[in-house]
Amino acid sequence: MNGYPEKTGLILNGKRLREAREALNMSQAAFARAIQDALRGTAHQEARPTKRLVQKWESGQHATPQPHYQRAITAVTGTPYRNLCHGAPPLDVRTTAQQLRHIHTELFHLSRQLEVIVHNLTLAEL
Repeated sequence: MNGYPEKTGLILNGKRLREAREALNMSQAAFARAIQDALRGTAHQEARPTKRLVQKWESGQHATPQPHYQRAITAVTGTPYRNLCHGAPPLDVRTTAQQLRHIHTELFHLSRQLEVIVHNLTLAEL
């Protein structure tokens, strides 16, 4: 045992990962940063994924990411890791990317509404 949880045995399909990343309009470096952000607050928050690691995933040189990276890939792409692997049914990454953009927009609007509420509560306390 090397200190890591057991791998899932699923083989990442680099082409699918690249398609999912590109559907999010992310460069490999931006994707690596997003993976790092997804790891914040976890036991693996010290991990430092790089553009080179993303290149290795996409090229198939490193087709079995550690489980913490698998979870982060799912969080960033909005696609279950299993669906990015060989043998999974075809993906519609555009739909996933559209859903993520919609969620992002909704969260932005909710955060703005929350700011107004907090501001109004602060004024009411004065």
